Amino acid sequence: MIIPRHEPEVIAATARKRYGGDTWKVPDVGFRSMVLGGIRLTSRYGKAHEYQVMSAMVEVLPPFVRPRVSAIFCDSKLGSNCFDISASWDLSGARCIGVACAWAALDLQRPPSNGFANIVFMVTYATGAFIEITREVGDPP
Repeated sequence: MIIPRHEPEVIAATARKRYGGDTWKVPDVGFRSMVLGGIRLTSRYGKAHEYQVMSAMVEVLPPFVRPRVSAIFCDSKLGSNCFDISASWDLSGARCIGVACAWAALDLQRPPSNGFANIVFMVTYATGAFIEITREVGDPP
C-alpha cells in the first residue's frame, strides 16, 4: 500500500519551527490513524513507513483472523520497531497473529543504521494479558 507523504521541505520547516530541527518528531502523513480491513492503525509520530509496515501486517492476516484484531499501534517514541497489537483471541491465537505480523514487518524493515535489527510485538489478547514476541532480521520463521 502506498501511503501519501508530506514533502521533505514541509517536514523540515515544521521541525525547525516546533521541534528545534528534529524531523523525527514531525508527522510525514496528513492523518492521525487509518482503518484497513477493519483494523485501526496508529503511529505515535505519524510516520509513513510505519503505516506501510502495519498495512503489510494486516494484509498477511487471513480474512477470518482480521475481525479478531481491533488495532495495531506503532510506538514511534520507542522506535519504529515496537508494535502493540490488540486481539480478542486466546493465547495460541494471539501468538500466531504476532508471529505472522512479525514476518510481514521484517520483510519491509529498512536496513538498520545503528546495528539494531529486531522488532518487538506486544499482543494483548482476550483476557487482557499480553505476550511479547521479539524477532531479529535473519531469524527463521
